[in-house]
Amino acid sequence: MKDSLAALAGLLLIAHTTVALAASSVDLSVKGAITPSACTPSLSNNGVVDYGKISAQDLNPTGLTELPKTFFKLAVNCEAPSLFGLVPQDNRSSIAGSKVSFVLGRISPTNWIGTY
Repeated sequence: MKDSLAALAGLLLIAHTTVALAASSVDLSVKGAITPSACTPSLSNNGVVDYGKISAQDLNPTGLTELPKTFFKLAVNCEAPSLFGLVPQDNRSSIAGSKVSFVLGRISPTNWIGTY
């Protein structure tokens, strides 16, 4: 009987060791999201350049009339230090004639109000 108990104890010990070896590797799952910090651009005077009223007499009837240069400030505020890029986009690109300038609009298919 002692031999049977010793054999049973040895068998249980070997079986337990096998289970312990089988459980030595586990799967690890990591869940989460990497969210970039948000940046908000803003322009001085809300991006409006106001030339006031321009008289037709002040416009060149056969060529371009260059208006005075105006400047405004662009500020970009971010929640954390960030890299960012700027891509200018013409919101009237369907009527734009040049890839270099932005269109202010047209008064006819061939006459632009202006570009900048």
